[in-house]
Amino acid sequence: MEKYQFLVAILLVSLATFFIIYRLYHRPQSWEKYYQEHINKPVRPLLLKAFKGLQPTTGTALDLGAGNGHETLYLLACSWQVYAIDAQPAAKK
Repeated sequence: MEKYQFLVAILLVSLATFFIIYRLYHRPQSWEKYYQEHINKPVRPLLLKAFKGLQPTTGTALDLGAGNGHETLYLLACSWQVYAIDAQPAAKK
């Protein structure tokens, strides 16, 4: 089971890294506006695919660039312990 938790953790870190790099080059004018526009955004399909394929039951995750916390809330609902971090003050607390 630890193998699956490690794979999911790697997937989440890779996903977070991609979005951090993306956001460095595609910064919105206002993060508050961005978060407001994406308030009902669904969980990213890649995370859903990882959970469907690996079927992990529980674990610990690090959500870097958590923003509105969509993925964090999903992982919490799946009984995971989650550390959510975002540098923007406008991010959901």
